[in-house]
Amino acid sequence: MLNLKKILDEYSGNFHQLINELQNTFEFNFIMYFKINNLNGYEYPNIENYLATNDIPESFNFIFPNQCSSITFKFFCELENIYQGLDEEYFINLLKKNSNKNIFYLTPFDKLSLEKYLIVSYNLEITVTLAFDMLSINFHKIKKNNTKFNELEIKLANIFQTPFKRKNFFLKVPDEIISLKKEKNQIIGAIDLAKTQMNIGECYLANIAYTKKLETCKFPDPYEFFVSWSQVLSRFAIYINTKEIGIASLSPERFLQKIGKYVLAEPIKGTLKSEHEYPNHNDALTLWQNKKEIYEHTMIVDLLRNDLYSVSKPESVKVFKPFYARIAGSLLQMQSFVIGELKESMTLGDCLEKMLPAGSISGTPKKNVCELIHKLEENCRGYYTGICGVQQANGDFDSIILIRTLFKGKLGLYVGVGAGITTLSNTEDEYNELNIKMNSFAALVSGKLL
Repeated sequence: MLNLKKILDEYSGNFHQLINELQNTFEFNFIMYFKINNLNGYEYPNIENYLATNDIPESFNFIFPNQCSSITFKFFCELENIYQGLDEEYFINLLKKNSNKNIFYLTPFDKLSLEKYLIVSYNLEITVTLAFDMLSINFHKIKKNNTKFNELEIKLANIFQTPFKRKNFFLKVPDEIISLKKEKNQIIGAIDLAKTQMNIGECYLANIAYTKKLETCKFPDPYEFFVSWSQVLSRFAIYINTKEIGIASLSPERFLQKIGKYVLAEPIKGTLKSEHEYPNHNDALTLWQNKKEIYEHTMIVDLLRNDLYSVSKPESVKVFKPFYARIAGSLLQMQSFVIGELKESMTLGDCLEKMLPAGSISGTPKKNVCELIHKLEENCRGYYTGICGVQQANGDFDSIILIRTLFKGKLGLYVGVGAGITTLSNTEDEYNELNIKMNSFAALVSGKLL
């Protein structure tokens, strides 16, 4: 990861020019989608008591990236609206009808979240792949014989002929820019009420969230977002900025990915910040020794297994690499891989219809927890903990959960954080964790390019 960051730094000037060219050509009518491809981390050793394995069958090797890190940068250009509105059922039906079309899609947390569902198509897809020993750029023109696209292809090919570094390629960010001190009593009250509901058997795990409006901040421009992401190197990054909707996401968590006949979920529960620049095996042992995190993670994996059963063939759902301590910068994030073979004719729309809201940001049992969330959370979540992603023309798709994200929408400019609450949760610790999370993506909010 450190070497990858160094290589990205060497090409910082090239990406600055690329983004400028896209803005000059399309203004803000494009989407940026970045993904880090690696599987660096530590396997959980004590799996004999779980219906899972660390061994990946050869038939699934195409799903799991090898240890050689790379970054995929995708730019979806010349967007055309298919749907933008509040009708969840209509949104789902449109996804089903457009199951073989190149699209980008976006949902709020649920249909009560006040923000709009979005489906857009695009006419040009630019892919840049960056690894230790190579850089490639590819143009996929959905709209053929377009002079503007042809001219842009020549310009971008020239931009990446030689790497060059942009001076002062960083953002200056205060240590704490968003405080939850004023909201402390409200947040603690919600956490305690959730624990009370657990003690009487209403639920077992609830993800309690808080969204905060940002009155004095601005939404970042595309290059400011790129620089913010380059400092964090979150596994996923999404940027879209239309007149009504803005998403600037540094999310670490995938929701669902479909490749061929298989569907993959990667729930994350449990995070540890290492004292070292690169987390070591002792950090992983510390994370695994946290009973609350293991308990919480186990319940979410079980929930995702049940969710996948609703869209997968009987007995096909399997868990691989349980409690895997995945390295993300200086963080370790505990995740598992849940894979199923989709039922015949199952589309993106079908999967979202049966599996939203995402289990890792709601809780279990899901129906009870979603009702509890609307009672306990005074602020509407909006797009926070919704999902967004991309579908290819062959029906394959990928999606991320919208956490560590700055939003622009009907609710204004806002951010959100959440904490998984169980009966083992310490209320004060959970509040402190929310404060830490709130500032973990501070560069999106007030960073200044130097």
